[in-house]
Amino acid sequence: MAQHPRPSSSIARRAWLAALLGGTVLVGGLAGLGYWAYVVFAALLPPLLGVPAWAGVQNIALGLGIDLAPYAGGLLLALLVFAWLLARWVAQPLRQLLVAAQAYQPGAGDTLPLRAPGEVGALARSFDELARSLEHSAHELRSQNHSLQHNLRQLEGLLRISRDLNASLEPDTLARRFAAALHETFGYEHVGVALLAGETLFHHFNNTATDYAFAPPLRAPLLDTNAAGRVALTGAAICVGDMQREPTLDPSPGLPTVRAELAVPVSYASQLRAVIVLQSSQPYVFADADQQQLELLATPLAIALTNADLFQSEQLRRQLAEAIYRVSQAFSATLTPAAVPDLILDQLAQVLPYDRSALLLAENEQLALAATRGYSAASAVEANHLSLDDAPLIAQVLEHERPIILDDVRHDSRYRPMLTATTDDAPVRSWLGVPLLGQGRIYGILTLESELANRYGDEELRAIAALGNQAAIAMENARLYAEAQERTLQLEVVTRVTQEVSTRDVSRELPGILRTIIHQIRRVVPCDYAALAFYNEDDDSFSFETVYDFAVTSWDELPPGRREPAEGTPWQTACRTGTALVQSELIRSAFVYDRGLAAGGLRSGIVMPIIGASRALGTLDFASREPAAYGQLQVSTLRELSHYLGTALHNARLAQEREETAAKLARTQEHLNMVDKVRAVGQLASGVAHDFNNLLAGILGNAQLLLFDELTDDQRDMLRVIERAAKDGAETVRRLQGFARMEQNSPLTEVRLDMLARDAIDITRPRWRDVAQSRGASIEIVRQLQPVTALAGRPAELREVLTNLIINAVDAMPKGGKITLATYDEIVGSADAGAVVVEVADTGTGIAPDVQERIFDPFFSTKGEGGTGLGLAVSLGIVQGHGGTIELESAVGAGTRFIIRLPIRSADQSTKHGKTRHAQEIQPGHILFVENEQMIRDATVRLLTRWGHKVVAAENGAQALAQFLPDTFDLVISDLGMPDMNGWELLGQIKARDPRVPTVLITGWGHPTGDEEARAAGADFIIEKPFDQDDLRDILAEALG
Repeated sequence: MAQHPRPSSSIARRAWLAALLGGTVLVGGLAGLGYWAYVVFAALLPPLLGVPAWAGVQNIALGLGIDLAPYAGGLLLALLVFAWLLARWVAQPLRQLLVAAQAYQPGAGDTLPLRAPGEVGALARSFDELARSLEHSAHELRSQNHSLQHNLRQLEGLLRISRDLNASLEPDTLARRFAAALHETFGYEHVGVALLAGETLFHHFNNTATDYAFAPPLRAPLLDTNAAGRVALTGAAICVGDMQREPTLDPSPGLPTVRAELAVPVSYASQLRAVIVLQSSQPYVFADADQQQLELLATPLAIALTNADLFQSEQLRRQLAEAIYRVSQAFSATLTPAAVPDLILDQLAQVLPYDRSALLLAENEQLALAATRGYSAASAVEANHLSLDDAPLIAQVLEHERPIILDDVRHDSRYRPMLTATTDDAPVRSWLGVPLLGQGRIYGILTLESELANRYGDEELRAIAALGNQAAIAMENARLYAEAQERTLQLEVVTRVTQEVSTRDVSRELPGILRTIIHQIRRVVPCDYAALAFYNEDDDSFSFETVYDFAVTSWDELPPGRREPAEGTPWQTACRTGTALVQSELIRSAFVYDRGLAAGGLRSGIVMPIIGASRALGTLDFASREPAAYGQLQVSTLRELSHYLGTALHNARLAQEREETAAKLARTQEHLNMVDKVRAVGQLASGVAHDFNNLLAGILGNAQLLLFDELTDDQRDMLRVIERAAKDGAETVRRLQGFARMEQNSPLTEVRLDMLARDAIDITRPRWRDVAQSRGASIEIVRQLQPVTALAGRPAELREVLTNLIINAVDAMPKGGKITLATYDEIVGSADAGAVVVEVADTGTGIAPDVQERIFDPFFSTKGEGGTGLGLAVSLGIVQGHGGTIELESAVGAGTRFIIRLPIRSADQSTKHGKTRHAQEIQPGHILFVENEQMIRDATVRLLTRWGHKVVAAENGAQALAQFLPDTFDLVISDLGMPDMNGWELLGQIKARDPRVPTVLITGWGHPTGDEEARAAGADFIIEKPFDQDDLRDILAEALG
């Protein structure tokens, strides 16, 4: 802050000195004048007055001087004060000017003495004008500096955009990079580049620029109703200050709320290539300078897009030549008829763009669908065979043996859609059909469909014609080779079946022989379903057993055999006539059995009688998902095979009748002896199931990922084998888990514990009565079984619990005693809030306190080598699985009491697992995936990424929490078992941060809880390892909607 000048400052000091000097001169002048008067009077008066009189005058003057001395001092002081005041008065205007100069700010001219008169005022006004001129000059310099910096940033942005345009030859990538660079360089709120393709605009936005590879464009039709479409149609730029004031013009795709929009065409050589679109949520933000800037940038963008198209055209021509060579090589090496159609479409997809394609084989007046791409599987199955009357365009191609191109199917009445697309994509616009000709015959037709108009031209036609010629030759070679292979294979299968029947013990190995024969027969006869029906003469019925079913993944999943009356069945008809019963369309059959097969997705079938010892023993049933799959060749093959099978089955039936009773008795005794050991195996299997599930999940995930890649037929078949093996292994692990959990997922039924207690007493009677008496002891059973409320439970499991407790009580009383079983209701409040209690008490030796602490531990036993230590552990698991508790009261020498409490609940209140999910369209999302097993983590991340999702992976809970922020992720998927925290804890914390984010829990221990309990703990969905990609897709569809 500037300081005010003091009187000692240079101006004031000079004024003060001038006043002091003037006073001094005045006093000195007066003193000199007095001295001069004194000298004159001293010379003149003494002669006149005389010396005495002069001396008197001198004395008077001296006295007067002495008297006037104080007054002289006062006068001198007054003179000094006057000098000081004079100095201040003289310095005052200059001091105001100095203060104003030191504290001067623009617009603060009122502090200057601008209206002072004379030179001070003039000086103040001159100074004010000078200060204003300097301030204006400084403002101009700052403005010019800001303008220069802005121009420099724009030049840098232009250089960056130019570099980005030169960094890629892919139009979509160019558009995204240009939009991102324009957004980052010039700070526009929203930037889009719409590429023109026919009558469609593909919009690319700046917010996708960080992920060029997985950012699909927004597809929109070319319409005059929005800004981008109008610019593309007119070729003139449009700038709208406020969209709300333009009711006839809609905003272009982009921002959800658009107030201002600027759209500029991108043209090269009078051909429109794209439209640059700027959008803002604020009105009137775009000026002429923005439009000029975009028009300047449109030129290099147009050149870059043109170069990219030229490069892609040249690349397409080169790829076409290479593809034709590859196809000829691949076709020469492929002699499998079923593989040729898919191979044709796979090779075609590498060089020709299409949205949907199909290869149809000509069969008389029908078309057989051999391979498709881009159509739904359901429509492909439904339209497996097409009539030429329903496809006039295809019929014309086949009739004239010439290709046909439709630039726009909307303008041609011959076009009729054959199949349904896989998604709700845009309708078909372009169509191309080429006949497959070779060896003087027509094999079929190859069709391509595109959602863009004018998509196919002469260049594409020449390429597909060349591919079609190669394909026709390959199909003819494959047909001839297949006929030779089929004849050879039939002979081989007949020989193999004969060896199986003649060299193996049919009476003891019937299941293995049947499965071996079925698999051998499937090599030469179409088969998606196979069954055996054995005739029972005693009651005129058939014992029916399914041997093979395409819908199941394991032999264990096949339904159990059943007994059906013979009347009205196809088996009876085939056995009575002794001839094969062939159904070309099962849905039209008069037999209920055939229509049931049709409901399961099967189309055609055959029932072949099995004749042994000159009488019908039963039938061999085959069915296929293909219509009319069984012709004369298949009938003759099955007839020859059934002859050998009839002899084997006749001998097996004789042996089976002789040994059936003994086998049943042996199996029953073995089950009773090994039940504890089997339980131990179940417990061990459950303990290692999680590790097996992790391994299987990694194998299954990577195998299914590889199936997405380009593979040879052998590689694809081997991957399918790996996939099936992993799924079969998963089913085995699940069955072991279910066994270890005592089938807790099986349905609950209403049971009464008092009735189960009576059953347990009867079942254990040999132990507590006969065995005890054999060792000279007597055990008394006391029944205090009050009728109790029925509850939801699994009778076999609860009965086993009571049986274990009674047997343990018997073992605890080697010298005899008393066992008391009591049941009663324990009601708390309402009847639904109570429990049913069952008590098992004995008067045996009791249990020591240290033993009581471990009594329910698996493999802990006090019976030595005679016990497995699993009885009470299994019992505890059963009780807890029913939502109950088991308590122990015991003292050494005073007996033991087990108290079981089970909650009262009805069967319809039981928890249901595995709810059905319906597949929905999956929206790509941002997913946080947490898994500590790297193999599973990598496979799942690759799979989700392939589906279009953006995935962030973490290997433990701490990493996941560090990366999770609210409103960041669309879905969180976490494994249950992790080293630092389990999945429940992680998902609970995530739900606490963002309750709206959907969560999925992956578990290798089976379904741990009910759906409601899982959601309460933080998991919206649960999926078990190893999971199939279809199961994961269903959950993603429901979670992401």
